[in-house]
Amino acid sequence: IVRVYVKHSGEIDIPGKLFVKENEFSIELNETELIELEKNYLVESIVEVVRYQPLLDISVPLINTTPVWKTQFGNVNLTGLHQTACILDTGADFTHPDLVGKNRTCVIDCTETSCIENCSLGDSESHGTHVAGIIGANGNLKGVAPEAGLIMIQVCDGTTCMGDDLERGLEWCIANASQYNITAVSISIGANCNLYPSLCYSSYCNANSLTPDVNDAVSKNISILMSSGNEGNTTHISSPSCIEN
Repeated sequence: IVRVYVKHSGEIDIPGKLFVKENEFSIELNETELIELEKNYLVESIVEVVRYQPLLDISVPLINTTPVWKTQFGNVNLTGLHQTACILDTGADFTHPDLVGKNRTCVIDCTETSCIENCSLGDSESHGTHVAGIIGANGNLKGVAPEAGLIMIQVCDGTTCMGDDLERGLEWCIANASQYNITAVSISIGANCNLYPSLCYSSYCNANSLTPDVNDAVSKNISILMSSGNEGNTTHISSPSCIEN
């Protein structure tokens, strides 16, 4: 089974579409189904969807965050008050004592055909909870912005994070930015340069399928922050963090 992007010049009636855009959709197919789809005269191209994995972020003390909290802008300390961060990750356990009351919604599940709020979801991998804590924990531990609100977008099924789910999740954050005052999106997900060197770049990777959504967010004053990989590579940056914006 492989998940692919399909670009087409006319409507293709095929069940199982996962992520649908104008003249493009993603779908999971077996080898026989893929061969049959390739024969369709309406198909312009078929490209495999990139598989990413969660990556860790760095700890608050290492970036000297504490002095920033004492800085004021418009008589408000820079602690994230009235701001919301959208996090694309594995989910989150908002019952954690350092995260209670931080969430502005239940976990938004974008691993299916659309993004749906699911209040029964937690975080089976703990990675998203870890990232949420770095950003906004406000208990015994303090995150970078302890007074910020958080929205967790689940885009990973276990440790696999599909590129089309990332797109869907980022588009949800952009579409709901005004309602929740979302001013930043965190994506601690990317390719492992050691395992997938072809997905790591020494220059911008603006041909990435996530680029249009990143550009859209930045144009609306939403900061996009992505991890660049954990391998200590000194010459290349992992996809999708190599996107220019």
